[in-house]
Amino acid sequence: MARKTTASLVGANEAYSAGNIGSIKDIIECLGVLVALYPAHIEKEEKHFFYPAIEYLSQTEQADMLQRFWEFDRQMIHEKYVKTVTEAEKRLNMVDYQ
Repeated sequence: MARKTTASLVGANEAYSAGNIGSIKDIIECLGVLVALYPAHIEKEEKHFFYPAIEYLSQTEQADMLQRFWEFDRQMIHEKYVKTVTEAEKRLNMVDYQ
């Protein structure tokens, strides 16, 4: 459901960016679904899956896995902001300041 809703949100955003003002209704609807879905979903993963599952691993395996998670998250955030800045720079270069 989350993937389907996210895909719908991306499509609605693209439609809105292309000038379809009516797609704002779809954007708001998708965001409402995600706001309702994610808190319960995250709680289920963290409290009812992750912590019970990690107990099957040794202390070394747990430490290694958590270190890999930290590295993945660090890299993902870095990539996100590099992309955001790059896109902003492209938009600014397209603006005629004269």
